[in-house]
Amino acid sequence: MKVVSIINNKGGVGKTTLTANIGAEIANRNKRVLLIDLDPQTNLTFSFIKVDLWKSNFVKNRTIKFWFDLILDNKSSMVNFEDLIYRINNLDIIFSHTGLTDLDVDLASKFSNKLTKPTERQLKKILC
Repeated sequence: MKVVSIINNKGGVGKTTLTANIGAEIANRNKRVLLIDLDPQTNLTFSFIKVDLWKSNFVKNRTIKFWFDLILDNKSSMVNFEDLIYRINNLDIIFSHTGLTDLDVDLASKFSNKLTKPTERQLKKILC
């Protein structure tokens, strides 16, 4: 199994377009592909499904946000990750959700007590 990640902090550089097209082409060549949309803008999701269908069938309990919410509520064992996958021939996709915008803050606060605090020296290095 090969893993390809398309990552760039800058917006508007074509990450979503590139991901959708490479994924679709690889699937078209009879290879299995899994796309995971982690962007709260959900553009990759809507490249493969209509907004109305997403709202009516997926938004409540078949998005990556649903899975993260279960983790935050200590209920992650209640969902099989494979249940989130929507299959289109050889292309599988896990849909995003517009509610992901604050997820990083929620996860950081949930697990902050498990993280080590930076030393005074590390803080000075960061701040200076």
